[in-house]
Amino acid sequence: MMQVSNAIWSRQEPFRGVEINMDEAYRLLSSWCLSREPEKRPSILGVSTIVDPVHGAARKVLEAAPHNVQLVDAVQICVGIHPLLAYHPCIFPINYDVSHMPDTASANVQASSIPLDSHRHTAATNPPNSVLSLKSDLLPWRCEIRASTHRYITVEDVLYQLYRFLRIPGTHEEYKAIPSQYMRDQIMESCKRRCLRAEGQNRVLKRVDFLIGRTTFMGLSSTELGPDVWVLNLQ
Repeated sequence: MMQVSNAIWSRQEPFRGVEINMDEAYRLLSSWCLSREPEKRPSILGVSTIVDPVHGAARKVLEAAPHNVQLVDAVQICVGIHPLLAYHPCIFPINYDVSHMPDTASANVQASSIPLDSHRHTAATNPPNSVLSLKSDLLPWRCEIRASTHRYITVEDVLYQLYRFLRIPGTHEEYKAIPSQYMRDQIMESCKRRCLRAEGQNRVLKRVDFLIGRTTFMGLSSTELGPDVWVLNLQ
């Protein structure tokens, strides 16, 4: 007990005894929780943005795995998302409007103390992946994200490729394929508002207009379609 008291008094961090193969997200979480400055320690929401996506994905895989499959093998195929991209129903992981350039994005300190600028080139998933597919109920297309500057997809790849994907013009056929006239009217109104904000811009329908104003990035959540398919959550 005296040794523990002395260690705390001398501000020593806990000793794990062995080198644990811990992924970067959990290693960062450990260091933040042990921060000597209380204001830098993550809130419960910050912790959940790291823990929930990994545990949720593992739980789905384990439930779907055949009984004769070893659990350790099932866990190994789970993929976690970077905390800065992870979905939480109550708070967005970063301050970002997907209708704007990704360099306008900033860290949301209420969700996580992870600095966005120093993590833009960090792997978007763990383990790293070279291809991701993003789906949304608001869009008739999937956004395919591919590794660009590294062998794996980075946080910046996700933000920039999503932005470029949403700037692609929507065709007349895609617009007419929307089943509801009300939704088509809302999409066209969204296009008008966007063009008014951008002075002198011709009124060209773009994929971002199909979001009808729901452009706040709320993060990515896993699906049962595989480790490379994620839901794009917007508000």
